[in-house]
Amino acid sequence: MNNSGFTKHFRDYNIFLRIYRQLEKVELGLIQKDKLPIDLIGYGSNWCSISHELAREIVCSENLIFKIFNKGFLVDELFIPTLINIRGKSKFPIYYEKPVHNISDEFQGNPRYINWWDGSPKTWRISDFDEIKLAKQSGHFFSRKFDEKIDNEIIKKVIHELVI
Repeated sequence: MNNSGFTKHFRDYNIFLRIYRQLEKVELGLIQKDKLPIDLIGYGSNWCSISHELAREIVCSENLIFKIFNKGFLVDELFIPTLINIRGKSKFPIYYEKPVHNISDEFQGNPRYINWWDGSPKTWRISDFDEIKLAKQSGHFFSRKFDEKIDNEIIKKVIHELVI
């Protein structure tokens, strides 16, 4: 499903779906929940790079993450920053805490190169090779988005000239 399909169904204004969502809100409001203090709830990109130590902490904290977020909705951008806040920022340093959006040279300690500044992730083509090569020289480790059905040549060139 592409983004437009997700948005279409996610924001569907069908009367039955709206009634269901209202009932769901009432039900969730009736369930007794342990609530976190608001200052512990964090937000960050779900497209991020993390340290090995933080990856281990996430795996070891599976039960805690489940307890906090299992009844949540679209919590993929909350669970890692919230876990960092709970465990202590000094234990898991954040490269750049403030969200940066739609800036072509943003890095934020995330060594991935994705062209979001055009509105959605750009699918790389052979004509973009120099841009990807420059991104690698700038410290990016990987990139997104490639599609062999759109341009398989860029994939071959990246593998043969930048990876191997």
